[in-house]
Amino acid sequence: MLKKFIKFLLSTILLCLMLFMSFWLSISDEKLAGWLEYRLNQSLPQQVRAEISAVQTRYWGLEIEQIELKNAAGQLEWLKVNTFRIHFDLASIFFRQALPYDFKLYGGQGSGSLSFSPDLRVNLKIVKLEPNWNPFIRSTRLVQSNPLLDLDGSFGLSTLAGVIQIKIKDINVTGKKMYTSLPLDLPDTRLTTIETKIALNNNQLDLAVVTAGDINTLLEGKVKINWKRIQRSRINLNLTADVTKLYQAKLGLINNIISSYRNKKGKISFRLAGNLKAPQIKKF
Repeated sequence: MLKKFIKFLLSTILLCLMLFMSFWLSISDEKLAGWLEYRLNQSLPQQVRAEISAVQTRYWGLEIEQIELKNAAGQLEWLKVNTFRIHFDLASIFFRQALPYDFKLYGGQGSGSLSFSPDLRVNLKIVKLEPNWNPFIRSTRLVQSNPLLDLDGSFGLSTLAGVIQIKIKDINVTGKKMYTSLPLDLPDTRLTTIETKIALNNNQLDLAVVTAGDINTLLEGKVKINWKRIQRSRINLNLTADVTKLYQAKLGLINNIISSYRNKKGKISFRLAGNLKAPQIKKF
């Protein structure tokens, strides 16, 4: 009796899967691409436009050849994701309550999942992304090297809580005023690493940034976010920094400004506090 029931159950599940796959594979790729593009544009600000191309339903899931975010005029590329694939992994769906995905982004590989339990959450990991592949970043000519970026994060869409960690390796930023729009030239700045950790819990953001290289920096503190008026958000950030002797020699007259913010140990230290629109800078 038990064997018959198990056979019936398995046969029913298999039939349901076959019917679903038959329906899934019969969906018009062109109409699905249009619907996804429409829904994505509905969720984006008016200044951003999304374009989706070559959507294909597969027996294992869904593959989107390209997702591109541009300015409203469609002339400036802000983000381009290639080969975005969503996998109908039954083990992940039933046991982990998650839908896995992967994609390619500016030379890097991305993967993650959309979790449904205990809350709606996006998990994301990106390795060896090359920011200079982005036309907008490249057009600024600020970054003179070819840095690599790694990202690892998890964010709850329903709770507005999550943590993102970003690590950038080997970045060289030009200080020429023709690119920085500053009134004077600064020396090029070489950083071997920039490590950033951002933790958001509803309207409170905890920030920590550590750099190593020409400038060794520790920036940490909190931001109280005003979601209705971002400029009125309250910040309380402490920065401590030290520069190499070689880099200090290149700063020239800038040293006169920096010296007023040096503490007893000779390190640059100050606090940014108050309104985000017009924060106050105080030595500590």
